[in-house]
Amino acid sequence: MITTEKSAIGSEKNGSGSEKSSEKNQAIISAIRLNPKVTAAEIAMKLGVSSRAVEKRIKTLRENGVIRRIGGDKGGYWEVIENGIEQ
Repeated sequence: MITTEKSAIGSEKNGSGSEKSSEKNQAIISAIRLNPKVTAAEIAMKLGVSSRAVEKRIKTLRENGVIRRIGGDKGGYWEVIENGIEQ
């Protein structure tokens, strides 16, 4: 029975964590829409998380085809892609 209780607790954590992840991802996307040249450090300050946490989320968003980087690290900008259509 102890194992079942731990499983139930774990699934509750995953559910609320997933919602928070989605909110943070949406906040990153919104920040990019407002300023395509925004940096991970600037987003991190707005969200109150580490820049490394933002970089990890950006990596996931890129892998999922939600955003892409145009140009280099210094002079480039972010682009939000929805349903294969550039925004």
